[in-house]
Amino acid sequence: EAVRDLARDSNGDPDRPEVPLAMADVLVPRGDWSAASAVAQRFLSSGIDLDNPWTKRFLRTSLDEGHAGQLVELLEQNGGADRFLPVLEAIRAVDEGSAHRLMRLAPEVREPALEMLRLLCVDPVSLELMKFV
Repeated sequence: EAVRDLARDSNGDPDRPEVPLAMADVLVPRGDWSAASAVAQRFLSSGIDLDNPWTKRFLRTSLDEGHAGQLVELLEQNGGADRFLPVLEAIRAVDEGSAHRLMRLAPEVREPALEMLRLLCVDPVSLELMKFV
């Protein structure tokens, strides 16, 4: 399915940012985090485009497969503390299973982190509980 979506989205251009993310998205559920993170590194080094559906797909797949800690490391290696703080905090909240950690953040980080958490969390029960955070 991911390959079919990639062919549609990239119009056959291997330099499109969707290509490495789609490759990484395919590798993660196959249990090859090492290869997936190496491929994703190419894309992440230039930043995260959260409007790109492949970005969200890769992040969600990584979280669904239990790679929250490795995902944090990957983002931190690419300037995460400065460039991806709301994303990192949202991923850490998913890893901990609670959005409460976000309440300790400054509002300018907390609000984007909560929004990112909503984007990354596909479990409707979790989304329902986040309304009360």
